[in-house]
Amino acid sequence: MKVPFVLAAIALCGCISAVDAPQESFLLDVSPAIIEQGDSVNVSVRLDGIKAKELALRFGDDERKILCTENAACHASFTFTPDAGVYSVKAAAVLGNGKKIELSKRVVVESNSRSCAGNIAFGSCRGELYCDNGKLAKDCEKCGCPEGKYCSAGSCSPYSGPVTIALAKYPKIVQSGKPFDMTAVLVPQGQTGSGAEYDVQIAFSGKKTVAMDFRAQKALDANIEVKISRVVLPAGIYDIAISAAPRDGNMESIAHYSAFAAIESREALEPPQAPANLSAFAEGDDVVLEWQQAEGAWEYVLYKSSGASAQYISYKRLESYPQGSSTALVQGLEKGTHFFVVSAKDMFGNESKYSNIAGVRVG
Repeated sequence: MKVPFVLAAIALCGCISAVDAPQESFLLDVSPAIIEQGDSVNVSVRLDGIKAKELALRFGDDERKILCTENAACHASFTFTPDAGVYSVKAAAVLGNGKKIELSKRVVVESNSRSCAGNIAFGSCRGELYCDNGKLAKDCEKCGCPEGKYCSAGSCSPYSGPVTIALAKYPKIVQSGKPFDMTAVLVPQGQTGSGAEYDVQIAFSGKKTVAMDFRAQKALDANIEVKISRVVLPAGIYDIAISAAPRDGNMESIAHYSAFAAIESREALEPPQAPANLSAFAEGDDVVLEWQQAEGAWEYVLYKSSGASAQYISYKRLESYPQGSSTALVQGLEKGTHFFVVSAKDMFGNESKYSNIAGVRVG
C-alpha cells in the first residue's frame, strides 16, 4: 500500500524520477574543423542537466557570451568566417556555485589562392574594399558604405549639404565660335563632407547646355570655385541658368541661379586698346619694363628688337604675361641699345597695336 502513496507524493511534489532526469552533458561542436579561407564554420555549445549562469564562447579573439536561465539547459550556435590561420575554439560554462567547466577544439583555415593581401578572403569585404580573385577594389555595391555615406559609381561618398550657386567670373562679351571659360561659386549653407558630389549644369537661353561633375576635394565649409571650361556660343544674346544638384538625390539641396541678357556673342570683336606709357630702365645687364594696363586685356605680349633698331619689322616675341600684369624683367642682355614694345590680347587672341617704343642702353 505504500507504492500508491509514493506515486501520489511524486505527483503532488512534481518531482522527476532518476530514470527520467536529463543526463548531465556539456558539448562543443565545430563543423567543419578544416575549411578554406572565405568559407564559414558553424560552432555550437550546449549544456544539459546542469544549471549555469552563463556560457562563454571564444573563437580566436572573438568572444560571445550567453546568459542562461534557471532551467538546466543552455545552448547557442554561431557562424564564423575567419581569415587563414589556426584557431582555438574554447567554451566555458560558469555554474551556479561559481565553478567553471571548459572545453576546447581547433579549427584550421587554409589559405585560398584567390584571397587578397591582409588575409581578406575571396568574395569578402573590408570596409568598402572587395576581394575579387586576389585583387582589392572599391565596390560599395557589394560591401556597402559606413554611416553618413552613400554608394556612387562603386565608391562611398558623403551625403551633400545644401548650397547656393552663382556665377563669379564670366565675360559679358565673347566672340562667336571661340571658347571661353566661366567660374561659378558654390556657397555652403552648412558643412558638407569631403568628397560630396554635385552635378553642375549651365544653360544659355535654353539653346545650349554645358554639364559637368564637381567633387569636393575637401570639406565644404567655405566658398568653392567651380571652373566651367571651353564654352563656345554662336552669335547672339544669352540668358544664363545654372544649377547644382547633389548626386545623393537630396532634392532639398538643389541650388539655382539665373541672369538675363548676361552674355553677348559677336561675330567679330575689336581688339583691346594698346598698353600705354611703356618705360624701360637698366639694372646691370637686366632691364625692367613697366606699362599701363589696357582695358579688356587677357594677356600682354612683350616684343624686343632683334638688332639696334627701333623699326617694327625687326621685333620678335619675347614673352607673354597674364591679365593684370604691368611689369616685366628681361635678364642677361648683351651690351648695347635694346628696344621694346608691348601689346594686349583679349581672351580670343585678338591683339592690339603695339605700345610706344621704349629704348634702353645696357652696359
